[in-house]
Amino acid sequence: MVASYLLNKKLQRDSDTPSLALFGEWQCDPYQPPVAEGGKVPRNDFGNVDLYQPSMLPIGCVHLRLPNLQVVAKKLNIDIASAVVGFDTHHGFPHPTLDGYVVCKEFEEVLTDAWEEEETLAAERAFAKREERVLKNWKLLFRGVLTLERLRNKYKDVEPIDSTPNEQQTSADEKTPATTSSAWQTERLQNEKEKQKPKRKTRAAKKKTNKNNFPYEVETI
Repeated sequence: MVASYLLNKKLQRDSDTPSLALFGEWQCDPYQPPVAEGGKVPRNDFGNVDLYQPSMLPIGCVHLRLPNLQVVAKKLNIDIASAVVGFDTHHGFPHPTLDGYVVCKEFEEVLTDAWEEEETLAAERAFAKREERVLKNWKLLFRGVLTLERLRNKYKDVEPIDSTPNEQQTSADEKTPATTSSAWQTERLQNEKEKQKPKRKTRAAKKKTNKNNFPYEVETI
């Protein structure tokens, strides 16, 4: 027994307290893998198989590295488990590294044949889908070419529109803003002059003003 600082801190003990057991090779026995029984793969607490060394493979099982094997096994109702071969740390947390699947030996041949057949069918479906997409693209291209040719034949005798009137209209439109601007400035000047002119008083306003004025300041009505 040796003292473990982290373990003693977790258990709230003195740092010198022996709390971690260490063993030598002469005190250890080789790992004994579990035995598969009844077509069931022995698993760990997380539903996987710890396979850090080839010797850890459960007795009566095989390790298959075939992609999407679990899909085929589910269709055939065969028990299968992922193989954990190590751990990888990223984003600050350890994550298990999975490589292949563990299955009982009696299902190896059946599962492998079914997987090969499924892969063949998947390749055929992918090829048929790709061929269908290619044919659709060619049809779309031919349809566009035929439409373009039909439009050319339909409007080949139509004379092009003369652009001279449009140019004249454009030049006239370009001159219009200047004329409008001059008229607007003239109108503005006239309004300012009218505002500066003194307003004529009415007779009632003159009478009211004369009451408060001296005799020599009386305005003529």
